[in-house]
Order: sequence, then C-alpha cells, then structure tokens
Amino acid sequence: MTRLTPGMKDRLAYIRENPNAYPCDGNDNRTFQALARHGLIQPETFGWSVTDKGAALADELLNGGES
Repeated sequence: MTRLTPGMKDRLAYIRENPNAYPCDGNDNRTFQALARHGLIQPETFGWSVTDKGAALADELLNGGES
C-alpha cells in the first residue's frame, strides 16, 4: 500500500474528478510531483491525469474506503 499524506489524498481525488488539473502553487507542485513518483498521476499535454493505479485508489477514497 502506498503511504500518502492527507494533502496527497485530497489532490489525487481532485485530479480524478477534474482531469487536466494543474498545481496552483509551489507546494501543490511538490504534491503533484510526489504523486507522480508514486505512479498515481502522469503529466499530459494539458495538465495531469490519473493512472490506472491512481484511479483505483482515488475511487476508493471518493467512495469512503469501500471496495
């Protein structure tokens, strides 16, 4: 299981619901980079998108931990 901070979890769920999201500041940019290192998001031509692994985790977070 990938260990994520609460901020990383929030951003992952946000990116899942809002494709092509961009980081809003330097701290947010570091969060996006950390999610990418975990293989949960990937850069696209315009913004970022979730990977299959990230989508599964984001969906679990959005559904309150239900599988």
